[in-house]
Amino acid sequence: MVVRDDHGRALALEPADIGQGGQGRVYRVRDSRLAVKVVNSVRWRPEVAEELKSRLRAVSRLPLDGLPLSRPVAHLVEPHVGYVMELLESVVPLAQVGRAPADVDLSSWYLQGGGLARRLRVLTRLAWVLASLHGRGIVYGDPSPTNVVISGRTDRDHLWLIDTDNLAVTADAARDIGGTPGYGAPGLASSSTRLSTLSDAFAFAVLAFEVLVGLHPFMGDQVHDDDETVLGREAMAFQLPWVDHTTDDSNRLSYGISREWVLTRSLGELFRETFEDGLRTPRARPGMSAWYAALARAADATRSCSSCQHAFYVDRPMCPWCGTAASPVVVGRVFVQLRRPDFSSENGETELTLADTRDLVVVEQDRWTSISTHTGRLVPQGDPFEPVAAARWDGKERLMVHNPGTVPFHLVSQDGRNRKRVVPREQLPVTVRPGSATWLLHLTDRLNAPHRLVVFDVHGWQH
Repeated sequence: MVVRDDHGRALALEPADIGQGGQGRVYRVRDSRLAVKVVNSVRWRPEVAEELKSRLRAVSRLPLDGLPLSRPVAHLVEPHVGYVMELLESVVPLAQVGRAPADVDLSSWYLQGGGLARRLRVLTRLAWVLASLHGRGIVYGDPSPTNVVISGRTDRDHLWLIDTDNLAVTADAARDIGGTPGYGAPGLASSSTRLSTLSDAFAFAVLAFEVLVGLHPFMGDQVHDDDETVLGREAMAFQLPWVDHTTDDSNRLSYGISREWVLTRSLGELFRETFEDGLRTPRARPGMSAWYAALARAADATRSCSSCQHAFYVDRPMCPWCGTAASPVVVGRVFVQLRRPDFSSENGETELTLADTRDLVVVEQDRWTSISTHTGRLVPQGDPFEPVAAARWDGKERLMVHNPGTVPFHLVSQDGRNRKRVVPREQLPVTVRPGSATWLLHLTDRLNAPHRLVVFDVHGWQH
């Protein structure tokens, strides 16, 4: 198919789409870094084209700086309705790591998509993008596995949202968008509820369950085993209980990845709150900030199996994928250092207080582990995945600490007598021993100001 834009360009589209939603399909433009969204089943009509242009003009005025959104750069002209956007190369739909294809080896398919650690990082990024939009008073409108594209390289976790004409300001989010079937929150398709940050959060929860477990959270055994399509339609309309419902086991799921392997307790609770309490009551759903925090913490708590290369959580004594005993790692616990005033003191003296964040830093043998802004800074600014520190363990007693950022930080001995200031691009070795917090990594250049610090004090995990 060839389309034309209002700059007079003829754009030849690749035959297969790279994404689709409830309103249209997105195609890559051949031999370019452009993509085109073509609105579904709409012959060119002036009123339709003008309505789309009006929405896109509104989108262009939204505060979207710093977010990975493919913004419109031109409009299509008759006989097509749609728009042209910039798109980075080598991206694939999130669907490729979402619902598992039929008759595949789940373990191999899961690993080919980057395994658990990469899936958690991708979902953390998506949660951050949606939470950032919501914080700016903007609703995305239609999160779906084809409206989100991710890097085609499994060693990277970058993503982009490509269907930006659905964006709306929360105060004016009453537009008729039913969402993608099976993802759009209950009530949107029938227009009984309106777009909101919590309709985005519901669609995100469906996406997250698919990416982590490999199957849709409302498609249980009876849906998979029944040749009739009625149950499938009911599942996609959320008329069946979700597969892990705490009191209703009529739609249980025995397929897919074991939830015990891929979900932390916090993630399992967020899914329960969304698909039970929040199914018909939007205000009972967790917001995107809660998803972001739980996913970031889960991603940081993974380690890889020395045998099968799958990732699993560091508190597990063995790899759930192959049964290999977990090899030793260095685990750092993350704390916030505060100064607590002593109001009974006449001179207003303060004492140091350490607050446990429950975040972890897992350093494997002979692998660099990055400590990102979302873990290492009290108030992350800019990209929360920018590394502020990195560490590598030699498998014995040496931990190499590297500063990849722009701000110096400090290594301080447990007794406080020795300090090492690590400037940007510098690497320093320190000693770590089992059960002994030899050195503390203070992620600041101002030790007296509130900041985060990492205590490396164990080899392996205390099971």
